[in-house]
Amino acid sequence: MMFTEQISNQRLQSAMGSCGFLNPTMTPHTSMLDQPEMEDVLLQKLGVRGWGRTHYFRNVFQSGWGEHGNGKSLSPRAFEAFLRFLQAVQFPAMDKEPSVFLTDQGTIELCWEDTRGASVQVEFRRNDAEYFLEHSGEEGTMDYRSLLALAQKLSA
Repeated sequence: MMFTEQISNQRLQSAMGSCGFLNPTMTPHTSMLDQPEMEDVLLQKLGVRGWGRTHYFRNVFQSGWGEHGNGKSLSPRAFEAFLRFLQAVQFPAMDKEPSVFLTDQGTIELCWEDTRGASVQVEFRRNDAEYFLEHSGEEGTMDYRSLLALAQKLSA
C-alpha cells in the first residue's frame, strides 16, 4: 500500500469511527453492527459480487474519482442507512442478486427486480432514501426513521 493510501485510509477510519461507519442518527461513533456482522449481512443479501463492490466503494473510492474528477467518497451516513435497510428487506427468491452502485454524489444505490420482473431502486443519500417502483411508477423519499417501513413495503 502506498503511503498516501495509508494516510487516506487513516483519515477515513478516523472520520468514520472505530467500527467503520456512523449511525445515521448522527450519534458520533455509534454503530448498529460490528465488522463481522456487517460483512455477513452484505454477503447474505448481496452475494459475493455485491459484497465485493460495496467493499471496493468503501475502501478504494476517495473524493475526486470518476471521469471528471468530481465523484465524492461514500457517505458514512448513507452507508449506515443502506445496512439498516439490508438487514430488514427481504428480496424475492430469484436468480439475480441485487446490484449496488456508488453515485457521483457519494450515495449508494441498490437495485433489484421484484416478483413481476420490474425494477426496484433505492438510493441511500446523506439524510434520506429515495425509491422508485417501476411496476407502479411510484417514487418517493423517506427519512431514515422510516427505513424499516420502506423495507417492509419493498420486501417480496
